Amino acid sequence: MNKYIYLILCILFLTTGCSRPPKDVVASVDDEYITEEEYNPYKEELEKLSLGDIKFSSSETSAIEGLVDRKIVDREFKKAGFTLDESEFKNFKASYIEKTIGEDAFNEFSEYKSLNKNVLDDFLINKFKIDKLKEKFAKEFNLTDDNLRNEYQNKSAKYDSYKVQFIFMKDLEKMKENVLPMNYGLDILATLYSEEPVSASNGGIVDEYHIGEKEPKFDLTIQSLDRGETSDIVETKNGYYIIKLIDINSGFENHKEAVRNNLIDINFKHYMDSIRRNAKVKIYRDLTTE
Repeated sequence: MNKYIYLILCILFLTTGCSRPPKDVVASVDDEYITEEEYNPYKEELEKLSLGDIKFSSSETSAIEGLVDRKIVDREFKKAGFTLDESEFKNFKASYIEKTIGEDAFNEFSEYKSLNKNVLDDFLINKFKIDKLKEKFAKEFNLTDDNLRNEYQNKSAKYDSYKVQFIFMKDLEKMKENVLPMNYGLDILATLYSEEPVSASNGGIVDEYHIGEKEPKFDLTIQSLDRGETSDIVETKNGYYIIKLIDINSGFENHKEAVRNNLIDINFKHYMDSIRRNAKVKIYRDLTTE
């Protein structure tokens, strides 16, 4: 009897032993392994990037999850019939860097953080592949004008924007003393006295303000103003405003492409999330605490 038990245990050991991954594997996606050789430099660069202003993908919140997502993107990229064209990627990289922080700032940032250029290129290649997959998805995803119009009508506040100019001060008496006489234009007064630095540096002007970005009283005020009209002092829980409505960008036709792009983004994310959920992902070690 003992011999039989011993034999069964040996068989079980051999079976489970054979299913174990190689020693240097940290995770797998279906039948593809993620090795320490991939993981270690990726994790190191991700930690450097998390301290800066460059974000390559919101999904890359941890090294292991980022690499799992990358494996899935690689597989879908190949499945879609795409190949990595070096010339096309080079143009994409230059354009992406210029749009985000500019080439000089990027080079300075890379040098300051001692970034590994090969690993950095891997981040950008992944972004390039995601964009190609999204382009393909957008061509195949059917959106009618009725779909777009319904989305806009239901969420117009999300798309409509207001060009406003304002002064913000925390002290009412100081506002009355320095601003209310209106001896100068609102742009000069905002530059001199407004206590909101970003808008003050632009003469108090915000080109695209969306409802919900500030307090309800601010929103109610701009919605009550006509173009070119300036409010009285508006009291809020954080301080006091004087607001001028310069222009309104509203209406379905003005936002049609923005609505389309937003719906494509949302549905593409759902599509990729469903692929991620259906993948057989195994993580063999707890790497989150390393």
